Amino acid sequence: MSSHSNQVAFITGASSGIGAELAREFGRRGFSVAICARRKDRLEALCQELTAQGVECFYSVCDVSDEQAMQNTVAHILQKFGRVDVVIANAGYADRGSLQKQSLQDYRKQIETNVFGVLNTIYPCLEELKKNRGCLSIIGSIAGYVPLHGSSAYCMSKHAVKALSLALRSELKQHGVSVTLITAGFIKSEIFNVDSQGVRHQETQHSIPEWIKMPTAKAAKKIAKATLNRRREKTLTIHGFLGKQLHRFFPRFSELMIPFGVPKDQ
Repeated sequence: MSSHSNQVAFITGASSGIGAELAREFGRRGFSVAICARRKDRLEALCQELTAQGVECFYSVCDVSDEQAMQNTVAHILQKFGRVDVVIANAGYADRGSLQKQSLQDYRKQIETNVFGVLNTIYPCLEELKKNRGCLSIIGSIAGYVPLHGSSAYCMSKHAVKALSLALRSELKQHGVSVTLITAGFIKSEIFNVDSQGVRHQETQHSIPEWIKMPTAKAAKKIAKATLNRRREKTLTIHGFLGKQLHRFFPRFSELMIPFGVPKDQ
């Protein structure tokens, strides 16, 4: 859209899934797009695709858990575009396994990526967001509300980013910066197939039926709309909304349904 023709959207975790579709969606809306992730081949291909469609695009290969790398990435974005208006802290992965199967390092890595990765995204963009009265979206999960059996590390991380978004909303409001928490249900993506090292495992199987998953492009449209409309929170999927309400009012009953989403190999 012409109203966004001079604006820049920065999206982390854009090599696949929701992040990649968000890059396409913001490009369609007239934004210049800056993307980062760990897989160079995916980023390069996406940037070529967007450029061919007339979208000005920049990509950076980095890990959001690396503070210095994220500072360098944002510095390069500002050097190229001169501004940042929308930030989508999307990068993350879902660690799986019972407490006995997970190590302290597994928990530490999950928090470093899913929580400190969000902070590493926000800090170097903060002054730009304040200057431009911009929009910040943090991609959370129903796991931030509903405990999932065999995914305690992931649930911890999503509870943390939920708390962060709630606190930042009031802090940044005075600067004209909106903070939107995206509470995602099951979305068609690679989140359960990509490990902490960014390696994709085709063989991982899950008990989650395909029909319950929201198409990634549809999720991206809803996220973009909620972000630009400065919504406080947007819950994706009916089951996500019902899961939140069920656990809030009937926690014991909701816990009977927890094994539903557990990967089969766990």
